[in-house]
Amino acid sequence: MPTWQRAAASHGTVNSYTSSSPCHASSGTYCREVPDVSALAGQFPYLDYVGGGWGSWGGTSLAAPLWASLIALSNASPTCAGKDIGFANPILYEVAAAEPAAFNDVTVGNNDLTGKFGTTYPATAGYDMATGLGTPNAALLPSALCASAQANPVVVTDPGKQSTRYASAVHLQMHVTEAAGGGKLTYRAVGLPPGVTINSSTGVISGSPTSWGTFQPFVSVRDADTASGSTSFSWSVLLAITSASSSTATIGRSFSFTVRTTGTPNSLSVSPKPPWPFRFKNEGNGTAILSGNVVKGTSVGNHRLVFEAVFGTKTAETAVSQTFTLKVAAGA
Repeated sequence: MPTWQRAAASHGTVNSYTSSSPCHASSGTYCREVPDVSALAGQFPYLDYVGGGWGSWGGTSLAAPLWASLIALSNASPTCAGKDIGFANPILYEVAAAEPAAFNDVTVGNNDLTGKFGTTYPATAGYDMATGLGTPNAALLPSALCASAQANPVVVTDPGKQSTRYASAVHLQMHVTEAAGGGKLTYRAVGLPPGVTINSSTGVISGSPTSWGTFQPFVSVRDADTASGSTSFSWSVLLAITSASSSTATIGRSFSFTVRTTGTPNSLSVSPKPPWPFRFKNEGNGTAILSGNVVKGTSVGNHRLVFEAVFGTKTAETAVSQTFTLKVAAGA
């Protein structure tokens, strides 16, 4: 699934029929979905004049040229003022978000011609794999397409792969260059980790992720001249044990060490069992306490322990671990 289609998830491009199987996509990604758009094809709606007489035709062999002619006429229109729509696919999804009325949303029917596949795929509100974004409203769509055509290109710098700890504050400034000064910039973003937003005026992405996993944000920027640019990148929100990787206990003194995690795991455990007289207690709030009154007879030296936190549900658990060294030192 290309970035501009992933960015349209709010239109329904990610739905119960979305899959990674047909194209063998990697885990967490999806296949390219088709169609992008549709046009009336059935019941012979098109008239033609061939061999001295009029006839009526239908089918996709007429619907596709309808779209081609619409784009060509839009390019040549005064509205585009010499700008080329160019590669239309990303612009179509942008227009669907900014001006939904530019498409006639088809919500009835399906493309299961023979009825053997359980009405897969049905037409639904928004994007669907029967009619895409819908059919063109030729009274509105050309001007919307021209508004998104590139005049003074806006280049959005790819910030590179981001990695953030779950529930930790983030701050990412998006950077833009313009071929010509286009005035005030407006930033938009979709696909950000939940809990994270972009400032539409400054381009600062901030917040604290409330979910973990790998996300594919799509950031678009438009200037006052309607020139626009975009970029997408990968953002991993990681679960983690955030406490120190070692601590020292001294014979003759009381010892306490707090194990801390991002979020609240289902379980927080240690292996192997800590040496006598240390004990481990899960507090149930994302922390655990390793403690003990270190007395004579406690084994002096380094003891290797592993803390493990398990998050999620039984059907989709994620475990993270941290190697911890408990150092026991002789007293004065």
